[in-house]
Amino acid sequence: MLRKRLIVIIFLLPILVLFVALGGVIYSTFIALVVGLAAWEFWSMFSKGGYSPSAVGLIGGAMLLSLRAYYNFIDLEIVLALLVMVALAIHLLEFERGRKTAPIGFCITVAGMVYWGLMGGYLIQLRQIPDGLWWFMLVLPAA
Repeated sequence: MLRKRLIVIIFLLPILVLFVALGGVIYSTFIALVVGLAAWEFWSMFSKGGYSPSAVGLIGGAMLLSLRAYYNFIDLEIVLALLVMVALAIHLLEFERGRKTAPIGFCITVAGMVYWGLMGGYLIQLRQIPDGLWWFMLVLPAA
């Protein structure tokens, strides 16, 4: 398992460095796609465990939170409140249809979109600060 991960890191690290060096919209889109992939894996782990998180809410919400950091089109608090209300509506409908794990699915959905979305947003904001390229390259070996 460790060997496979090391091989993937060796191939993906130059790609990551390229996108970080390019910055801007290209970097932000790349980070949003990586966040979407991570959120999908998060959703898939819990779905296999018998829970019912919303794939659309979790993946879409995480990507939206990440991209909000670059475009800054609306305050973070408003985006979070809207995403929580959408997730609540989705899981309330599931609960009304008889799915007993809907409340836990709601918690998983919100936790995943906040965790992955804010992490991606912070990576985007780190690159945007003055000398952000060098800050990111300083932090990258620690990850």
